[in-house]
Amino acid sequence: MAPPPKEAIREEYERLRNAFYSHPAAASIPDIRLYHWYHTVDLGNGLVTPGQYDYRETIGGFPFPGDMRGLTLLEVGSATGFFAFEAERRGASVTSVELPSFHQLDRFPGQSQTRLLRRLAQMRTPDAPLDTDPLVAMSSGQTYFYHLDGPFQFCYRQLNSKVDRVYSTIYDLKQSAISGKTFDYVLLGDVLVHLFNPVEALAVAASFTHGKLIVSQLMPQVATEEPILHYVGGETLDEDDLCWFLPNLPFFRQYCLKLGFRSVEEAGRNAGCLRPSGYAFDRSILVAAR
Repeated sequence: MAPPPKEAIREEYERLRNAFYSHPAAASIPDIRLYHWYHTVDLGNGLVTPGQYDYRETIGGFPFPGDMRGLTLLEVGSATGFFAFEAERRGASVTSVELPSFHQLDRFPGQSQTRLLRRLAQMRTPDAPLDTDPLVAMSSGQTYFYHLDGPFQFCYRQLNSKVDRVYSTIYDLKQSAISGKTFDYVLLGDVLVHLFNPVEALAVAASFTHGKLIVSQLMPQVATEEPILHYVGGETLDEDDLCWFLPNLPFFRQYCLKLGFRSVEEAGRNAGCLRPSGYAFDRSILVAAR
């Protein structure tokens, strides 16, 4: 099925934005127009965040049961929190992990914090000049709040959520508040692509999984049956787009089997169009089961 025209996506995005910001719950937050809505989250009472990613109609591609009562989910890289809140709505006990600050975001040696924040601004408003984005001139802490913590906490309060929020890098999870715990489901959604060491990260995620490890992953366009980590970071700092390595399916399968999973499969696709740019994305949904 062909994606909708970009003009239609922008119009829908503007409709969502206007409806969201005119809602009393949103209008009561003075600086809420600075928030970056990574996910579209239905908060009830006509309040829907105008997210870049809208998974409401494609959530069925992820192998989560409709009734998750009595189950546990660990989501690493929660951002606005769509998957965490959706699993909680289905009855799961959910732990949501996000970075403590943007200083802990993986970056190439020599890449400055300023460069990193400018790249985040480009992700936020891809068609607008950087000097028109107010977050470019803000501190790292302010940018972190408006990109990640503020949006999540707003949704958390509106939903009266009980999701347990943990602040840690994926590498440090074994030293975090959830050290020693295991979960029925562990979700890594678009996380590995932003990591300098996805091999270590997968091993850490596996150590917390006693059910299924689910990874939404961009796959390399390389025709080979050999297990590879395909480098996509370019050769200059200007090419750095917060993306480093893409593991292919043979790598994921062999590595996860070695980590002790009994089966590894590509369970579906996670595809759609980003708002407001209209950029089409298509991810594999990979599942490793104990």
